[in-house]
Amino acid sequence: MIKGWTTKESAEVFRGLRVAVRRDTVRRADGSTGTYEYTESLDGVRVVALDDEGRITLVEENVHVCGLRLLLCPGGGCGAGEAPERAARRELLEEAGIRADRIELLTTMWRMPAGARTREHLYLATGLTFGEHRREASEADMELRRLPLEEAVAMCHDGRITEAGTLAAVLLTARRTAPTAGRPRAALAPPPAAGTLAPPAGPVAVQARHQEPVDVHLLLRRDGPAGPEVLLTRRAGAVYATGLFHLPSGHIDGPHEDAVQALIREAREETGVVVDPDSVRHAVTVHHRGPGGNSRIGLVFEVLRWGGEPAIMEPDLCDAMGWYPLADLPAQMVAYCRAALDAYRAGRHFAVHFQEPGDTVAFDPGADRLRTLPSTGAGADGPGAAVREFTERAVGRLSSWTDVSWARPGSRVWRAEGGQGGRWYVKVHRSASFHAREVEAYRSWVPGLGAAAPRLVAADAGLLAVVVTALPGTSLHGAVHTPEQQRAVLRRIGALAAAIHRPAPAAGPDQTLPVALGKLERHLDGARPHLAPGDEDAVRALAARAALLPQPETVCTHGDLQPRNLLLDTSGELYVIDFERSQPGPAVRDFVRLADLWAHRPDLLAALADGYGRPFTAAELEYLTVLEALDAVSGIQYGAASGDLELLERGLRTLARLRTAAGAPAAAGKDTA
Repeated sequence: MIKGWTTKESAEVFRGLRVAVRRDTVRRADGSTGTYEYTESLDGVRVVALDDEGRITLVEENVHVCGLRLLLCPGGGCGAGEAPERAARRELLEEAGIRADRIELLTTMWRMPAGARTREHLYLATGLTFGEHRREASEADMELRRLPLEEAVAMCHDGRITEAGTLAAVLLTARRTAPTAGRPRAALAPPPAAGTLAPPAGPVAVQARHQEPVDVHLLLRRDGPAGPEVLLTRRAGAVYATGLFHLPSGHIDGPHEDAVQALIREAREETGVVVDPDSVRHAVTVHHRGPGGNSRIGLVFEVLRWGGEPAIMEPDLCDAMGWYPLADLPAQMVAYCRAALDAYRAGRHFAVHFQEPGDTVAFDPGADRLRTLPSTGAGADGPGAAVREFTERAVGRLSSWTDVSWARPGSRVWRAEGGQGGRWYVKVHRSASFHAREVEAYRSWVPGLGAAAPRLVAADAGLLAVVVTALPGTSLHGAVHTPEQQRAVLRRIGALAAAIHRPAPAAGPDQTLPVALGKLERHLDGARPHLAPGDEDAVRALAARAALLPQPETVCTHGDLQPRNLLLDTSGELYVIDFERSQPGPAVRDFVRLADLWAHRPDLLAALADGYGRPFTAAELEYLTVLEALDAVSGIQYGAASGDLELLERGLRTLARLRTAAGAPAAAGKDTA
C-alpha cells in the first residue's frame, strides 16, 4: 500500500474465467477519498528468443480485444502457483517449439498500472533448440516470424510492433546485447515472490556472471575407399542453419546429465545408434562465437564402438544423412562444425572459432576463423614429440593423428594422415625384443607376402618405433559372415598361412614348447581361481604328453595370427598386420588363436586345409592341442590380472572345448564377472 493511504472498502464486482474486477474506496494521505476500479489477473510473461545469428522469433496472431493481428514475443499467462521462469519456458515451447539452454530476466513491468493489477515478466532466452510447437486450438492462427534483432528494433520505432511487453522486451534485449565500452552489464533483481503485489526493486549495480551453453557433437568414423569417413546430417525445418551439414549434436539438458550422457542420448535420438560409453573419446573442444555475437562451448566426442546402423530419426529436423570423406567434406557445412573437424584432422584438441559480424553461418574458406592451440604433455595430440619428428622425417608433414591402440595395456599405435594425402601407422613397441622381431620380419620374409602385408617405411631402435604403410579392409575381430562367406574367409586364411610358413633360416631346436612349459606353473597359479574342476589336471596331462611329441619342422611364423590381426576388404582380399611376435617355430603355432573359428565346424576346417594346400597331420593336431591348452591357461592368467574379460573368456572356452574333444565332460566354469 502507498505510504499514508488506507483502504476503507474493497469488493469484487465481477469474476470471469481469467480476470476479476474490483472496486476499492481509499483514503489518501491528505485525507481525501477516492474510488478505484481495476482488473486483477495472474501475471504474464514475454520471451525474446535470440539465436546465435542474432535473430529473434516473433509470433503473429489475431488479438480479439484489439481487433488486430499483432506481432508479439512468445508469451502468455502464468498458471496458478507457476513460477514466471517456468511459465516463460512453457510458453516458448508451446507457441514456438523452442527450448532454451539459458533464460534470464530482463525486467518485470506493470501492464497498465492505472487500471490493471497485473505484471509482465520479460525474459531473454539463448542457447536455442528448435522443434515442434504445442499450440492450443485457440492459437491455431499463429505464424512464426524470424528476423534480425536490429530489424525488430526498427519495427518498434516505426509502429509495426505495438504491444507494450514486446516493445519493452525487444528494446531491453537490444540494449543488453549491445557492445559496451568496458562497462559491466547490470544484473536485474529477481521478481517478487508469487502472490505479492509489490513491484520489483530497480537495477542492482553488480556484474552478472557470464554463462555459455554447452553442445555435444557425435563423431562417428569409418574407413572408406577414399580414406576415413565421418557421419554428417543435413539440418532441415525451422532450425538454426537449415540446409547445412553438421555433426549429429545437441545441448546438455541440465545438471542432471553429464556430457557423455548427453552425447549418448543425442546419438540415440538423432541417429538411432546405441553408443558404448567405454568407447567415447574426447576429440576436440571448440569455443565458438557466431556472427550474431553469441558464444558457446562445443565438445566433440569420437565414438569407437556403437550398435545399429545410423538412420534419420527426426525427419522434421534432418532431411539427409550420410558418410563423407574427412578429406573432402561437403561445401555446404556449418562453419562451427567445419572448424571442429579441421581441428580434429590437424590432431588438435582445442580450438577457438570466433566469427565476425557479417560472416556467414555456412563455412566460407575466405573467412576461416579457426585458431587451434597445442596441448601439453607427451602424447596429448598423438605420440611424443620425438616419435612425431621421427615419423615426419620419414613421410613428410602430417595433418592429424588418431590413437588406434588396442584396448590392452602397453598397446601404442596411431594412424597418421599426411598433409598432402596418404596414411601410415606408427607403432611404439613395449620392449626391445618385440621391436627387433617385427623389424626383422619386415626386412626378411614379410615382403614375400606382397600386397597382403604392410611395408616398413622406417624404424628407430632407440624409440622402439616403426612406421608402416596402411592397408585396406576391416578387422575380422567381431565380424559376422554367412556360412558361405565363412568358408571363403577360412580358405583365404589357409592360403595366407601357407605363404607365411616358408622354411626358416638355419636355427637351433624349436623353443616354442619349452618356453611355454617353463611358464606353466606361474600361469596356473594366476588362472587357478577361474578354472573349472578338472581343468588343471587336463592341462597337466597334456603338458606331460608334450615331451613325447616329435620335433616339428621350423618355419617362419607370424606368432599372433588371430582375427584382430587379419583385415578383409570388400572384394574378399585378406591382409595381415602386427609381426612383433614373429619368430621361427612350428607351423601349427599360427593356428592356436584361430582354432575357435572352426570349432564344431568340420566344413570350415576343410576350407582352411584347402587354402593351406593340405590337412594337418595327426602329429600336428596333437601338437596344436598342447599349444592351445598352454595358451588358454596363459590367457586366463593374463586376462584375470589385466581385466581383459575377452581374453579370460577365450581361455575358458578353449579348455572346455578341449576337454569335450578328449571325451571328458566340460564342467561349469567359475563366474568371471
